[in-house]
Amino acid sequence: YEKKDVKKWEMREKMEEREDRQTYTSNKFQTLTKVDVNMADTALLRRVPGIGGKISEAIVAYRKKLGGFYSVEQLRELKIVSPELLEWFEVSSSPDIQRLNINKASFQALNSHPYISYEQTKALLQYIRLYGKVKDEQALLETGIFTKEEVERLKPYLAFE
Repeated sequence: YEKKDVKKWEMREKMEEREDRQTYTSNKFQTLTKVDVNMADTALLRRVPGIGGKISEAIVAYRKKLGGFYSVEQLRELKIVSPELLEWFEVSSSPDIQRLNINKASFQALNSHPYISYEQTKALLQYIRLYGKVKDEQALLETGIFTKEEVERLKPYLAFE
């Protein structure tokens, strides 16, 4: 064989190798697809264009801390979720929200909820110790510990049993 023939043969072999390789195809959704933010795992969340590993993990972690989302707008509370991403999400018509029994919950359980501050947790437990159980949202508002807006935001997460 001449050197020219060897070169042609090597080039042909390289071209065949390239053809055999699979081309990369993105697993991102190609068209707008609504994803239930309460049901999606990190793998499904990463299929949404603009969402990678860190954002998907942050959404799942926040959902767990909250006890579930009742509104897609709650995703805006995560600073790393841009408003443009909201159109990709939905919340099922009857979300399965994990409720916190405000009269029986521990300090840690109350304090770990994103909508209840450390000071509010202390004040609430002190109130229950002194005055007894809080019977409903109105009674919670009357404690003076939470504003009307805070009680509204907390309402889906509370049980008063």
